[in-house]
Formats: sequence, C-alpha cells, structure tokens
Amino acid sequence: MPFTFSHIGFILPIKKKWKSKFSITGLVFGSLAPDYDILFRLTNVRFHIFQYDIKTILFLIFPLALASAFAFHLFCRNIIIDNLPAVYRLQYRQHTSFNFTSFLKKHFLRVSLSIIFAILLHLFLDFMCHFLNAYQVKMFMLQFSDSDIIANVAYVFGIYGLPILFSLIGFYLIYKYEYHKHFSIKNLAINKKQFLFWFTMVLFTILFSILKFLITEVDHEFFIDFIIISLTSSFLVAIYANCLFYYIFQKTKPI
Repeated sequence: MPFTFSHIGFILPIKKKWKSKFSITGLVFGSLAPDYDILFRLTNVRFHIFQYDIKTILFLIFPLALASAFAFHLFCRNIIIDNLPAVYRLQYRQHTSFNFTSFLKKHFLRVSLSIIFAILLHLFLDFMCHFLNAYQVKMFMLQFSDSDIIANVAYVFGIYGLPILFSLIGFYLIYKYEYHKHFSIKNLAINKKQFLFWFTMVLFTILFSILKFLITEVDHEFFIDFIIISLTSSFLVAIYANCLFYYIFQKTKPI
C-alpha cells in the first residue's frame, strides 16, 4: 500500500477482539517494519530490497520492528501523549506508566508472535494490492476499447487503484477504532507548548524530505510514489528525532 501508516488500521480490529492474545506494540511495529527497506534508504525507492523469506523476516525485519518499538517506548511515547490535545491525552494517559521492557521480559513470546503476525498481514495486504498486473490490464482495455486514453487510464488504475482503496480502508479503520468518538475541530485545540512540539515535528519532516529529495535517486516515472515515500519516511524520522531532542532536553533541564 502506498501509505505505510494505513497498515496500522488493519491490526486494530484484531487488537479489539483479541486484546489479551496479542501485544498492540508488536502489532503496530510489525505492521510498519516490512516497509523500512523502502522508507530508509537513499537509492531507488520504488522496489523493495527485502526478500521476505523466513530468514529475512526473523533475522532482519523482526529485530528492526523490536528495536523501533523499544525506541518509541523509551523516547517518544510519553512525550507524544503529553503533547496531544486534551481529549486524546486523557484517552492515552493510561499508557504513560507502561513499562515495555518489563512486559517484554514476561511476555516475549506474545510480543514476538504479534510482530510476526503483523509482518505476515502486511505482506498479505501488499500482495492483494498488487494482485492486478497493470500491463495486462492496459492491453486488455486497449483491445476491448481500441482507445489509448482508456488503456492508459486502466494502466494507472492497475498500479494505484487497489493500493489507494486498501489505504483508504486502513485509514478509515484507524479513525473508527481510535478517533471517531472524540473527533471534532474543538477537540484538536492545543496550547503554545504543544504547538511548538508539533511545529518542530513538521519542520523536521520538511527538512528531512528536502534532504532526501536532494540525495536520493529519483524515479521520475513514479514521482508520486517517491513523494509519498519520502514524506512518510521523513515523518517517521522526525518523530524519533524530535522526541529524542525533547527527551534529552528534559533530562538535562535544571530542576
């Protein structure tokens, strides 16, 4: 799917139905990690370099998911929650005391299986998104309509139709399971301190996006893919960079 974050939506129904069976941390980061090879490299970002065999899943994608989960809980979680609008801060405040390290020691198998399950779900969704062969769709429509315009439209649909559809479903599921009860413009109000946090987050995202654009090999035929991937990866890096900056600042600030 073109929007990596939409994968999170598909694990939320599983979290709700089988909360005691899965680790939400494992599910979230397992659903993101299979795209790390595209998001965090500076060569052509159109195609994956992960092989997605058992060896790659267990010895590369799984450790990356676990490491990013650790970093999130250590540096990012509480800082992000503290800077959410009041309604959502109250919604997630219970998680600020969660000790992921202790939980992992007690429930390593649950976390590990949750990560692996989410990785496999991610790969299944990607397979479904790329089920159509765009070139074959184009040739079929060209023979059927004898129109280059219709054939080219069909070709674009063959590439982007299902990925966009599945991405929209994923984002809808995030909205349905996490935000629809409290979502309104007035509930998005934040104070000046919180505004500064999100402003620096956006600033970091823009900075990293420009940097990636300047030094990454760009495939101009699929430029929209490059833009989406660059913004997604830059936002992920910005989350960790901004939160790490705030974490260090809090630790070194005089009492």
